[in-house]
Amino acid sequence: MTDAEVCNPGKFGPVLISALASFNSTTGKLKLVGSVASGDPMVLNPLKQTLSYSNSLTTVTLGETVYQVVYGKLDNGVATYASLIAAADPCAAQITLSRQ
Repeated sequence: MTDAEVCNPGKFGPVLISALASFNSTTGKLKLVGSVASGDPMVLNPLKQTLSYSNSLTTVTLGETVYQVVYGKLDNGVATYASLIAAADPCAAQITLSRQ
């Protein structure tokens, strides 16, 4: 999973996340393990987080954020790729997911 968040100047700095994302459809939980770069000056920190998630044909909700989604090719009914985007003033976020 790759996540890039950009905010209006003077509001918040950029946030970049690179992580392994594990989705559990039984519990509706997403576990992230990786790294996050953020701050001013920018620093790299470990990331371990669990969020609730749900999805439909057009949206994915991670925690409380609703993303518009485009799914890639299906393999046995499961998307091999997904691109998510959300905007909430003052920030926007784009996430790409690739199934391994």
